[in-house]
Amino acid sequence: MPEASPTRSWLNRTVLGVGLTSLFSDWSHETATAVLPAFLAAIGAGPAWLGAIEGIADGLSSFTKLAAGHFTDRLKHRKPLALFGYAFTAFSTASFALATHAYHVLFGRAAAWLGRGLRSPARKALLAADAPPNAYGRAFGFERLMDTVGAIVGPLTALWLLQATGNHVPSRKLVLAAGYALAGITAILLCTGTHSLWLLAVIFILAGLYIGTEEALEDSLSAEFVPKDQHGMAFGTLAAVNAVGDFLSSLLVGFLWSTFNVQTAFTASALLFFAGALLILRLRT
Repeated sequence: MPEASPTRSWLNRTVLGVGLTSLFSDWSHETATAVLPAFLAAIGAGPAWLGAIEGIADGLSSFTKLAAGHFTDRLKHRKPLALFGYAFTAFSTASFALATHAYHVLFGRAAAWLGRGLRSPARKALLAADAPPNAYGRAFGFERLMDTVGAIVGPLTALWLLQATGNHVPSRKLVLAAGYALAGITAILLCTGTHSLWLLAVIFILAGLYIGTEEALEDSLSAEFVPKDQHGMAFGTLAAVNAVGDFLSSLLVGFLWSTFNVQTAFTASALLFFAGALLILRLRT
């Protein structure tokens, strides 16, 4: 008498992996979504921009899901498409750190939701392919549960971040100093002269985080330290000092690079960034 085939567990590696991926992915982009209105206000964009960004991104995601679903059925291996969709969404959301205008956020959000639309059919097809048919409800329910947990934790994380940096000058000083230090670390990594595409991607993400931190918090701290009737002069002075610093630093780095080597140039940049971090920490509040 033949032995009965062993019963497949519905909570297998694929189901668990897809669930955890949904948790952390939703956690990250719900955090970004929750801070988006405050971020748009900080760069001078009105509520109309928020509506346009959300509407365009959601519409693009919906149409992309339809096309990606058709394309997914023709693939022998769906995992690479899902991985690409998740990675594209992550990098596009991280591009918010580089945004200085509302249309930058629009492009980043639309690209992120394009990746979201690409990955969704492939993710669900992977889940269905590796879950027993009699456990589809439990498998998809588990994935939705993890996604929902991420959707809850994301806004809570955003609230914590906004409270930590919102109206507390010492915290903002610390974050700005950390941003300068992060730029110093980026310069040190560039000293290695890496040819690794992944390390270069990490370096540019770190640089984007520094730029987003510096541009937002320099203005914020200036507004805190200077009386309201002198804000115009304060922001003008800050812009002028930054312009002079950009000019001198470009000359310095160019001179060191051409006279010595790239390592010397970026080492000097790192030292200047770390010096800036120390000066920010010594500001009196």
